[in-house]
Amino acid sequence: MDVLLVQTQTRLYTSNHNLWILQHTQLGQPVAVLTLQPNWTQIFSGETVTMRCDLQGGGDSDWQYEWHNDRKSVYSNTNPEYRISPVYYTSNSGSYTCQGVKGNKRSETSDAVQLTVSCKGQWSVLV
Repeated sequence: MDVLLVQTQTRLYTSNHNLWILQHTQLGQPVAVLTLQPNWTQIFSGETVTMRCDLQGGGDSDWQYEWHNDRKSVYSNTNPEYRISPVYYTSNSGSYTCQGVKGNKRSETSDAVQLTVSCKGQWSVLV
């Protein structure tokens, strides 16, 4: 089977995520992938969440990582992990993205991950 690779600056929307990454890395633009630990998007106030930004096609490790919550910059570091401990209900809920920066080169921004922080319920038993 012959495969034709076409370089394009236009984002390709497809169900085959690997194809999207392949086309963008061919252009020399890494793709940021955001993951959560623990791996769920709803946590309780007072718990800890760690976000990791992996750059697909990023090559060496001389990257600065930028983190955004609802499009506002919240953190920047050379460490690809952003740890929030403890999380708070109002200030830490939101739509998070990350991006790698090296000099004047930027990765594609990651897909957004919606983090929802809920208050821990306090239950009382009435007798």
